Amino acid sequence: MNLKSKLFLSLILCLGIYTAYAQSHVDGSFIKPYTNQWKTTRVDSNGQKTLVYKLWTDYGQVIEIDGVKYLHRVQDLYNASGQIVDTWTNLVAHHTLLPKMTQRISPGGRFLHVTFTPTKIQGRRPKAPQGNESTEVDIELKKPLYDWTLYGMLLVGLPFKPNTHHTLPCINLFTGKEIQLKATVKTKETVTGVSGKKLKAWRVETNQNMVFWLTKKAPYVIRLEYKVGSATLIWEML
Repeated sequence: MNLKSKLFLSLILCLGIYTAYAQSHVDGSFIKPYTNQWKTTRVDSNGQKTLVYKLWTDYGQVIEIDGVKYLHRVQDLYNASGQIVDTWTNLVAHHTLLPKMTQRISPGGRFLHVTFTPTKIQGRRPKAPQGNESTEVDIELKKPLYDWTLYGMLLVGLPFKPNTHHTLPCINLFTGKEIQLKATVKTKETVTGVSGKKLKAWRVETNQNMVFWLTKKAPYVIRLEYKVGSATLIWEML
Protein backbone atom coordinates (compact mmCIF):
# COMPACT_ATOMS: atom_id res chain seq x y z
CA MET A 1 0.00 0.00 0.00
CA ASN A 2 1.51 3.35 -1.03
CA LEU A 3 1.63 6.46 1.15
CA LYS A 4 -1.36 8.08 -0.56
CA SER A 5 -3.49 4.97 0.01
CA LYS A 6 -2.45 4.82 3.66
CA LEU A 7 -3.36 8.47 4.18
CA PHE A 8 -6.73 7.93 2.48
CA LEU A 9 -7.43 4.89 4.67
CA SER A 10 -6.47 6.84 7.79
CA LEU A 11 -8.84 9.63 6.78
CA ILE A 12 -11.70 7.19 6.25
CA LEU A 13 -11.07 5.60 9.66
CA CYS A 14 -10.97 9.00 11.33
CA LEU A 15 -14.22 10.00 9.66
CA GLY A 16 -15.77 6.74 10.82
CA ILE A 17 -14.70 7.38 14.40
CA TYR A 18 -16.00 10.94 14.23
CA THR A 19 -19.37 9.79 12.85
CA ALA A 20 -19.76 7.18 15.60
CA TYR A 21 -18.99 9.84 18.19
CA ALA A 22 -21.35 12.36 16.61
CA GLN A 23 -24.25 9.89 16.81
CA SER A 24 -24.09 10.00 20.63
CA HIS A 25 -23.21 13.68 20.90
CA VAL A 26 -25.55 15.71 23.12
CA ASP A 27 -26.12 19.33 22.11
CA GLY A 28 -28.65 21.55 23.87
CA SER A 29 -27.48 24.86 22.43
CA PHE A 30 -30.63 25.15 20.27
CA ILE A 31 -32.97 25.03 23.31
CA LYS A 32 -34.86 28.29 23.85
CA PRO A 33 -37.04 29.44 26.77
CA TYR A 34 -40.28 27.46 26.86
CA THR A 35 -43.36 26.60 28.89
CA ASN A 36 -45.19 23.29 28.87
CA GLN A 37 -48.06 21.58 30.68
CA TRP A 38 -49.24 17.99 30.93
CA LYS A 39 -51.72 15.91 32.81
CA THR A 40 -50.71 12.44 33.97
CA THR A 41 -53.03 9.44 33.90
CA ARG A 42 -52.47 5.89 35.12
CA VAL A 43 -53.88 3.24 32.79
CA ASP A 44 -54.14 -0.24 34.32
CA SER A 45 -53.94 -3.46 32.33
CA ASN A 46 -57.76 -3.73 32.40
CA GLY A 47 -58.06 -0.28 30.80
CA GLN A 48 -59.14 1.54 33.97
CA LYS A 49 -57.88 5.13 34.05
CA THR A 50 -56.93 7.10 37.17
CA LEU A 51 -55.87 10.75 37.19
CA VAL A 52 -52.52 11.02 38.99
CA TYR A 53 -51.43 14.59 38.29
CA LYS A 54 -54.11 17.10 37.34
CA LEU A 55 -51.38 19.49 36.23
CA TRP A 56 -47.64 19.10 35.66
CA THR A 57 -45.98 22.36 34.61
CA ASP A 58 -42.55 22.74 33.02
CA TYR A 59 -40.70 26.03 32.56
CA GLY A 60 -37.28 26.44 30.96
CA GLN A 61 -35.09 29.55 30.82
CA VAL A 62 -31.59 30.16 29.48
CA ILE A 63 -29.59 32.08 32.08
CA GLU A 64 -25.98 33.18 32.40
CA ILE A 65 -23.81 32.72 35.51
CA ASP A 66 -20.20 33.92 35.53
CA GLY A 67 -20.20 34.06 31.76
CA VAL A 68 -21.52 30.50 31.33
CA LYS A 69 -24.96 29.80 29.83
CA TYR A 70 -27.24 27.31 31.59
CA LEU A 71 -30.67 25.83 31.00
CA HIS A 72 -32.70 26.42 34.17
CA ARG A 73 -35.71 24.11 34.34
CA VAL A 74 -38.48 24.13 36.97
CA GLN A 75 -41.30 21.57 37.16
CA ASP A 76 -44.28 21.81 39.52
CA LEU A 77 -46.45 18.74 40.14
CA TYR A 78 -50.10 19.08 41.23
CA ASN A 79 -52.02 15.98 42.33
CA ALA A 80 -55.54 15.00 41.27
CA SER A 81 -56.96 17.41 43.88
CA GLY A 82 -54.93 20.30 42.50
CA GLN A 83 -52.49 20.50 45.43
CA ILE A 84 -48.80 20.99 44.71
CA VAL A 85 -46.84 17.92 45.80
CA ASP A 86 -43.37 18.41 44.29
CA THR A 87 -41.09 20.99 42.72
CA TRP A 88 -38.09 19.89 40.67
CA THR A 89 -35.31 22.26 39.59
CA ASN A 90 -32.51 21.36 37.17
CA LEU A 91 -29.58 23.57 36.24
CA VAL A 92 -27.54 22.17 33.33
CA ALA A 93 -24.96 23.55 30.93
CA HIS A 94 -26.86 24.94 27.96
CA HIS A 95 -24.56 23.47 25.32
CA THR A 96 -23.70 20.03 26.78
CA LEU A 97 -26.71 19.50 29.12
CA LEU A 98 -24.27 18.24 31.77
CA PRO A 99 -25.67 18.94 35.26
CA LYS A 100 -24.66 21.72 37.61
CA MET A 101 -27.41 21.44 40.25
CA THR A 102 -30.54 19.38 40.90
CA GLN A 103 -33.12 20.07 43.58
CA ARG A 104 -36.42 18.54 44.66
CA ILE A 105 -38.64 20.02 47.36
CA SER A 106 -42.07 18.83 48.50
CA PRO A 107 -44.50 20.48 50.95
CA GLY A 108 -44.35 17.32 53.06
CA GLY A 109 -40.65 17.85 53.76
CA ARG A 110 -38.99 15.62 51.17
CA PHE A 111 -35.77 17.28 50.07
CA LEU A 112 -32.99 16.67 47.57
CA HIS A 113 -30.24 19.10 46.68
CA VAL A 114 -27.03 18.13 44.92
CA THR A 115 -24.34 19.98 43.00
CA PHE A 116 -22.14 18.54 40.28
CA THR A 117 -18.55 19.01 39.16
CA PRO A 118 -16.73 16.85 36.60
CA THR A 119 -15.26 14.83 39.49
CA LYS A 120 -17.86 14.97 42.29
CA ILE A 121 -21.53 14.98 43.24
CA GLN A 122 -22.27 16.45 46.67
CA GLY A 123 -25.36 17.37 48.66
CA ARG A 124 -28.26 15.60 50.33
CA ARG A 125 -30.96 13.21 49.14
CA PRO A 126 -33.81 11.27 50.82
CA LYS A 127 -32.80 7.97 52.42
CA ALA A 128 -35.92 6.39 50.92
CA PRO A 129 -37.72 7.48 47.71
CA GLN A 130 -40.87 8.54 49.60
CA GLY A 131 -39.24 9.39 52.93
CA ASN A 132 -38.44 12.78 54.46
CA GLU A 133 -35.24 11.80 56.24
CA SER A 134 -32.20 12.78 54.18
CA THR A 135 -28.67 11.47 53.89
CA GLU A 136 -25.44 13.01 52.66
CA VAL A 137 -24.35 12.55 49.06
CA ASP A 138 -20.62 12.52 48.31
CA ILE A 139 -19.86 10.61 45.12
CA GLU A 140 -16.49 10.56 43.40
CA LEU A 141 -16.71 10.51 39.60
CA LYS A 142 -14.21 9.10 37.13
CA LYS A 143 -15.92 11.04 34.35
CA PRO A 144 -18.76 13.57 34.04
CA LEU A 145 -22.22 11.97 34.14
CA TYR A 146 -25.57 13.18 32.88
CA ASP A 147 -28.46 13.52 35.33
CA TRP A 148 -31.36 11.26 34.34
CA THR A 149 -33.82 13.44 36.32
CA LEU A 150 -33.66 15.76 33.29
CA TYR A 151 -35.52 12.97 31.42
CA GLY A 152 -36.94 14.12 28.07
CA MET A 153 -35.02 17.38 28.02
CA LEU A 154 -31.79 15.37 28.07
CA LEU A 155 -32.94 13.19 25.17
CA VAL A 156 -33.92 16.28 23.17
CA GLY A 157 -30.19 17.00 22.87
CA LEU A 158 -29.56 13.82 20.88
CA PRO A 159 -29.39 13.86 17.07
CA PHE A 160 -32.78 12.80 15.72
CA LYS A 161 -32.07 10.37 12.92
CA PRO A 162 -34.35 7.36 12.28
CA ASN A 163 -33.34 4.08 13.90
CA THR A 164 -30.20 5.35 15.63
CA HIS A 165 -29.01 4.05 18.99
CA HIS A 166 -27.38 6.08 21.75
CA THR A 167 -25.84 5.29 25.13
CA LEU A 168 -25.42 8.00 27.76
CA PRO A 169 -23.72 7.51 31.15
CA CYS A 170 -26.05 8.92 33.81
CA ILE A 171 -26.27 9.13 37.58
CA ASN A 172 -29.33 7.71 39.32
CA LEU A 173 -29.71 10.18 42.20
CA PHE A 174 -32.09 7.87 44.06
CA THR A 175 -29.49 5.09 44.31
CA GLY A 176 -26.28 7.05 43.83
CA LYS A 177 -25.20 4.62 41.11
CA GLU A 178 -24.19 5.09 37.50
CA ILE A 179 -26.57 3.75 34.86
CA GLN A 180 -26.17 3.37 31.12
CA LEU A 181 -29.12 5.12 29.52
CA LYS A 182 -29.85 3.52 26.17
CA ALA A 183 -32.08 5.42 23.77
CA THR A 184 -33.30 4.52 20.29
CA VAL A 185 -34.62 7.24 18.02
CA LYS A 186 -37.36 5.63 15.90
CA THR A 187 -39.40 7.74 13.48
CA LYS A 188 -41.74 10.73 13.54
CA GLU A 189 -45.31 10.01 14.65
CA THR A 190 -48.45 12.10 14.97
CA VAL A 191 -49.29 12.83 18.61
CA THR A 192 -52.64 14.23 19.77
CA GLY A 193 -52.71 16.33 22.94
CA VAL A 194 -55.55 16.67 25.44
CA SER A 195 -56.86 19.73 23.55
CA GLY A 196 -57.01 17.75 20.31
CA LYS A 197 -54.05 19.54 18.77
CA LYS A 198 -51.91 17.26 16.61
CA LEU A 199 -48.13 17.46 16.41
CA LYS A 200 -45.41 15.51 14.65
CA ALA A 201 -42.85 14.26 17.16
CA TRP A 202 -39.95 11.82 17.22
CA ARG A 203 -40.57 8.58 19.09
CA VAL A 204 -37.60 7.82 21.38
CA GLU A 205 -37.54 4.52 23.27
CA THR A 206 -35.33 3.92 26.32
CA ASN A 207 -34.18 1.03 28.51
CA GLN A 208 -35.81 2.78 31.50
CA ASN A 209 -39.37 1.63 30.59
CA MET A 210 -40.04 5.09 29.17
CA VAL A 211 -41.07 6.09 25.65
CA PHE A 212 -40.93 9.79 24.74
CA TRP A 213 -42.30 11.82 21.84
CA LEU A 214 -39.98 14.77 21.33
CA THR A 215 -39.40 17.72 19.01
CA LYS A 216 -36.49 20.06 18.38
CA LYS A 217 -38.81 23.05 18.85
CA ALA A 218 -40.51 24.31 22.00
CA PRO A 219 -42.08 22.87 24.07
CA TYR A 220 -39.84 19.87 23.20
CA VAL A 221 -41.42 17.09 25.34
CA ILE A 222 -44.81 16.29 23.81
CA ARG A 223 -45.74 12.97 25.40
CA LEU A 224 -44.35 10.33 27.74
CA GLU A 225 -45.44 6.76 28.47
CA TYR A 226 -43.86 5.11 31.51
CA LYS A 227 -44.43 1.40 32.12
CA VAL A 228 -44.73 0.62 35.85
CA GLY A 229 -45.50 -3.04 36.46
CA SER A 230 -48.68 -3.89 34.57
CA ALA A 231 -49.78 -0.24 34.43
CA THR A 232 -48.71 2.66 32.24
CA LEU A 233 -48.39 6.29 33.31
CA ILE A 234 -49.15 8.65 30.43
CA TRP A 235 -48.14 12.32 30.25
CA GLU A 236 -50.37 14.15 27.74
CA MET A 237 -49.68 17.74 26.73
CA LEU A 238 -52.43 20.20 27.59
